[in-house]
Amino acid sequence: MAELLFDPASVPADVLSQDGVTEVNTLIEKLRSRLVDRVQMQEPGSGFRVSNMARVYSQAHLRRCLQLIEAAHDLVYTGRGLAALTLVRSLYETVANYVAVSQQLVELIEANAPLQEIHNFIHTRAYATRLVEHLIKVVDTEEVKPTNILTQVGKMKRLRADFEKQYEYLSEHTHPKPDKPEPNRRFRRRSALGHTGYFG
Repeated sequence: MAELLFDPASVPADVLSQDGVTEVNTLIEKLRSRLVDRVQMQEPGSGFRVSNMARVYSQAHLRRCLQLIEAAHDLVYTGRGLAALTLVRSLYETVANYVAVSQQLVELIEANAPLQEIHNFIHTRAYATRLVEHLIKVVDTEEVKPTNILTQVGKMKRLRADFEKQYEYLSEHTHPKPDKPEPNRRFRRRSALGHTGYFG
């Protein structure tokens, strides 16, 4: 059995109970158990690709989640808490993005959408990018434009009521959020609460 990521004895009880730490460790082990070394894009014999495109998308997000939480753990225990919080904020975004896309994929499947439509959806989501203009020319579709992450975070309320509130807390302390632009100013002012509050 792999070593548990979080030692219950090293997590203060006012941060998370021992049962809570056990629950987190169990979840991490469950995610680790779903990793695969290889996904063959075309299924043997049929050459069918759509299901394995979805598996590749899932594996990429799974690895990203594990890498973010494992790196955040290491940073906490080397005294780099602000960097750890920044990674946890990225973890929230990754989960929100994955949930949004997977729900859309399930809706397409349950609606008996044409296979080509399902293929196009998972293909464009896998290559969604903010570097849109260049990629649109390559793939000849604007479907690669990503959904705003705040939209996806907002939709997480359906699964976890305080998800957005927790994300905003993380953002306030880790992200130099821009204020509203002032007239005739080229640059937006940045919120410094996270910097001064943490290091103060």
